[in-house]
Amino acid sequence: MARKLSPVPSRIFIIGIDGEGRTGGDIEDLANMVKTSELLVGSPRQISLLKNRVPEEFPRIVDWAMGAARVVKEISNADRNVLVLASGDPGYFGVVRLLKRNFPAARLDVRPLATSVSLAFAKAETNWEDAAVISAHGRSYDKVITELLRALDPPFTPNKLAVLCSPEHPPQVIAQLLFEARAKFDRYLVCSDLGSDAENVIEAPLDTICELEFDPFSILLGIKNDVASEASLSNLPNHKGGAEFLHRRNMITKPEARGVILSKLSPHLSANSACLWDLGAGSGSVGLTAIQHLPQLRLFLVESDPIQLRLLRIN
Repeated sequence: MARKLSPVPSRIFIIGIDGEGRTGGDIEDLANMVKTSELLVGSPRQISLLKNRVPEEFPRIVDWAMGAARVVKEISNADRNVLVLASGDPGYFGVVRLLKRNFPAARLDVRPLATSVSLAFAKAETNWEDAAVISAHGRSYDKVITELLRALDPPFTPNKLAVLCSPEHPPQVIAQLLFEARAKFDRYLVCSDLGSDAENVIEAPLDTICELEFDPFSILLGIKNDVASEASLSNLPNHKGGAEFLHRRNMITKPEARGVILSKLSPHLSANSACLWDLGAGSGSVGLTAIQHLPQLRLFLVESDPIQLRLLRIN
């Protein structure tokens, strides 16, 4: 007889929680969620904070440290409701996307708190509707640097920037990228453990932040002082995607021009000993296109801009 598969949970409660144990939803609602749930997902600290507020017997606990794939598997085996704890606003660079993607048929009951980004800008004593927000959580290096440059370069140059840092991309690493890219913000702050007893906010020049060490899950802010007092119409970026090569400020030789250049160079580069030096290579579009067509070519890409060098290596 075929084994009957367990249905996915019909309802997933996703509760925002901060470093002091404050949560989205009142105590009575939380107590009912705990009673009716088969699983409770959260970090040990989040579970401990919730126990201080809700004196109910807790269901089986699943630790976020198990990794997203294992947590999703545990939730998929649940017959009844699931209660998930997440920092701040779970719908803002949080777990709502993960759960919605994996459990499209489940009802998500989301109870958010203030986002860590809003808390960070509150500590900076400024508004933030005109801010670009970038998450480095679980992102590859090339995606992080691409998003940073997209935010810094025209036509989208925000008044403020917030980067949600990660163990792979801690604040000092993000600061180094901003320093090399010659970011034009007037103030830089690193905000850690917001809303908890260990809260720490450091404001310092960018080159100083590059030399220090921080909690890798901090938020790095960049803020311009001389911004217009009018409210922003929106914070939508002006972005044209689909570039063949990563580049900045449209510093790239267009495909039509590359075709003409290479048609002139090709007769001189067909020998096995041929060598091409691309001086001021920028994105590397000319030299890299040449070597695609002439694999035997010895190619040297020369560039002095450190941020362009990073893009060259990715390209």
